[in-house]
Amino acid sequence: MKTITIKGDVVSDATGKLFDWFDLDSIYPQKVKQAFDSLNGDDVEVIMTTNGGSVFSGQEIYDIIKNYSGKTTLKISGLVASIGTLISCAFDEVFISPVATFMIHNPTLASVGGEKSDMEKAAQLLETVERTLISAYVSKTGLGESEVSEMMAKETFMTAQETVDNGFADGLIESESQTVSLVAGFNLSNSAFIEKLQKLKDKEESDLATAEAKARLRLFELEEKK
Repeated sequence: MKTITIKGDVVSDATGKLFDWFDLDSIYPQKVKQAFDSLNGDDVEVIMTTNGGSVFSGQEIYDIIKNYSGKTTLKISGLVASIGTLISCAFDEVFISPVATFMIHNPTLASVGGEKSDMEKAAQLLETVERTLISAYVSKTGLGESEVSEMMAKETFMTAQETVDNGFADGLIESESQTVSLVAGFNLSNSAFIEKLQKLKDKEESDLATAEAKARLRLFELEEKK
């Protein structure tokens, strides 16, 4: 069985490639598809840590894994939250580290603007996505729709054992084989991304200041020669 490790925010293909350019972790459909295509149908074990992210990218990744011809096994490490929990439902088997955390919640929109009809469309979109998530969770866990809906509305964090008890995972990872990669906060990747952008900006400004100083020195030398 082959092993793949994926971690980071769930993002679009375009954003994922930008993250790759900055050497930052991310999970995006094209990357997952390429990884699974390279397996040629062999059974695969995936170790995943994610804060969540883009709903639509997560849905696309769900389909890629669900339609894979080989057996798929997921090992949850650290935190799997938000749309990452939908991705977990695509696997044939799910195991979780004894120190990992699993979180489900209602979908949200980062920002909404416009008139009344725009708000109504946004609400309709959220309701549709929520029903999609509930359907996947019910199929995986065997829990009732109302129970899952209530858990999502409360933004439920689960310990590893609670994740197993609620049916989101099939068992705990044995201690001798577990891989632990704890995530400190929900904005880890974004914070690292901003930090790298700031460093790049600082370097650009430093290089520009150096170039300007050299240009002024050159101009001064030319004037001296006159």
